[in-house]
Amino acid sequence: MSKVAFFGLFAWGSSKCKQDKLYAFSTCRLPGSGDIIIDAFFSLSTKTTKRRFLWTFFVTAPSHDPIHVRWFNAAPWCSANRHDRLGLERRWHPRLGFYCPTCARNQLYGLRFDHARVLLDKDVAGAQIEESIAKNTQANADILSGGGPRPSGDANRAEPEPSRLLIQTKRTAISQSAGRTEDILSHIAALEKEIEDGKKEIARRRAALAQRRSDAESANYEVASRRARTLGTVQKSIRAREKQWNSVHDKAVESRAFLIREVASMFSLRQRSRRRKGDHANLFSIGGVNIVDLRHMNSVNPAQITASLTHISRMLVLVSHYLALRLPAEIVIPHRGHPLPAIFTPSSSYIARRQDSSPSLSPSHSITGHSITPRSAEAILLPRPRPLFIDRSLPKLAKEDPTSYALFIEGVSLLAWDISWLCRTQGLHIGSESWEDVCDIGRNLWQLLVAPEPLLKALVKSENQHNPGPSSGQDKDSPENTNGEGNTNNLRRSRSLPILGHFSHGSAHTFLGSVEGVEFMKTWKLPSPVKIADKLKATLLGEMANAEWELLGEDEWEEEGVQQVDDESSDRGVVLLK
Repeated sequence: MSKVAFFGLFAWGSSKCKQDKLYAFSTCRLPGSGDIIIDAFFSLSTKTTKRRFLWTFFVTAPSHDPIHVRWFNAAPWCSANRHDRLGLERRWHPRLGFYCPTCARNQLYGLRFDHARVLLDKDVAGAQIEESIAKNTQANADILSGGGPRPSGDANRAEPEPSRLLIQTKRTAISQSAGRTEDILSHIAALEKEIEDGKKEIARRRAALAQRRSDAESANYEVASRRARTLGTVQKSIRAREKQWNSVHDKAVESRAFLIREVASMFSLRQRSRRRKGDHANLFSIGGVNIVDLRHMNSVNPAQITASLTHISRMLVLVSHYLALRLPAEIVIPHRGHPLPAIFTPSSSYIARRQDSSPSLSPSHSITGHSITPRSAEAILLPRPRPLFIDRSLPKLAKEDPTSYALFIEGVSLLAWDISWLCRTQGLHIGSESWEDVCDIGRNLWQLLVAPEPLLKALVKSENQHNPGPSSGQDKDSPENTNGEGNTNNLRRSRSLPILGHFSHGSAHTFLGSVEGVEFMKTWKLPSPVKIADKLKATLLGEMANAEWELLGEDEWEEEGVQQVDDESSDRGVVLLK
């Protein structure tokens, strides 16, 4: 490859390059077509009259890249040797900087030409590769489609045999086809197995359905008659159980009646008769103490009132316990620390964790103060019981302590209301007609606990006449089950009779809180205990206001077995409790 050399001629005038100005160089230029081609570096010096020219030639690179050509012109004030040395030392070096765009552009052209050459070579190689690939692809397609190489234009010459790539492609396709065939065959086998399993499952289900149909037909065969027989057996068993249950309940009722009659006998509940001015009157006593009619308490000794109320409270608690009944107003019987009875209102009865306290009615204390000081402030909030005792005559108590008098009247009214409620639960309609009947607590207790059987049956019959209802053998609302053959099986519950010991809170049979018990108690139209207390208080206060005392002779009283109370013990207020 030829090498191109460039030369330049020093010219006077103004220079554009800073380096030329410093060393009096001429301007830079690119090589032209008329440049001298030489094989080596040489220098030519020419002497003129006043100047010395140094011509320096530089040889181009083998790649025909242009290089910087500088002509050095020695300054006139320098010697010739320095001119020659300066021209040799100022040849261009890569580490030297550029002082004009042309110098930098000329230096970069070599790299740009190299990059362009590489890109052209790459394009040529890519075109060759694409042409070869297209040719091989077409040949392989022709071979695969036609089964062999296509003949060329010359009939005596055929195209070359398939290449190694084609053979490898064929082998790969064959192996892939074999793999797919194996997968398809295995999938077919799996599907055939699933079909066989499905057929077996269908056969099994058909057999199970057939067995179930057979069982259903067997179960439905004469199902009505078998159902009727089974229902009859169950009803018969229920009736037997109910009969046994009723028998046990009847025995419990008899036991309750026996126990409460024994309680009445133990407390010596008696009835006596007397005549006053030709009128016949009945007196009732308990424990040898006359039971006071609440309407006549103004003229009765306070010790007698306290004793009779104490005996009645004890007996009433025992009777309610044996009858398994909970009285509406809770009674507090005498016990340790509380020797006298009391009663709570229905709203404050049966409260858990209550400290029962007995009020004292001594002259120095009223019912507003307790005999026992509460241990904590919580006891102040507890309900206060109503006393069932007094320590002075009732008119005197009304004048000296109206509050204690009002509480005592409320307490005896609650006690009479409890007795009337107890009679009503046992089927006795007596003692609940009016508040006057409620106040006669002795008569109500005697008819409930001591009355003979004929009298009790008559009272029950009178109750049934007041409240007619279904007979005891059957119930109007009993359900009836009729089978297909016309046989009727009735399951009836025996209706309870309002007799002594029948209704209670302690058994499921004839439970007083059931619907039947609630309906039975709805017929009780007795006023509330507050109204009874108000009427009793008004009656007693009116009697005290209109009292007219008269002295009667002993011959005007004809009493049979009237108990005499010791005057001394009455004056001291001492009561002997038996």
